[in-house]
Amino acid sequence: MVQNNFVPKTRTVVVLMKLFCANSRVDLGLHLWEYLMGKGYCPHGHALELLLTGLCSRGFVKEAFECSKQVLERGRHLSEAAFRLIERRLLQEGEKDQLRKLNQMIDKLRTHLPPITEKML
Repeated sequence: MVQNNFVPKTRTVVVLMKLFCANSRVDLGLHLWEYLMGKGYCPHGHALELLLTGLCSRGFVKEAFECSKQVLERGRHLSEAAFRLIERRLLQEGEKDQLRKLNQMIDKLRTHLPPITEKML
């Protein structure tokens, strides 16, 4: 994939992320994430949720925080599930400063681009 400069479709990314995390290869999921972000792509929210779950369940809270931060920096909102997961793990790790930073980024994003609600559809 890397040698051919290939970028997989969204569904493929989600399936790969699920496969990597289910088989305790969260390192490969993180590598895929970094590859896609480096190419200028921001993977689907489901891929992020799978990766965050895999990272947090294995104690890689710093990496999960960085992935969440990258999504927000790209102007995308975190899902409620993704935010609650990272919020809970940051609090468990005593990383209140990182949680505060995440909340500030979310608030800033909301002022510029409010999340889509069902009423808007």
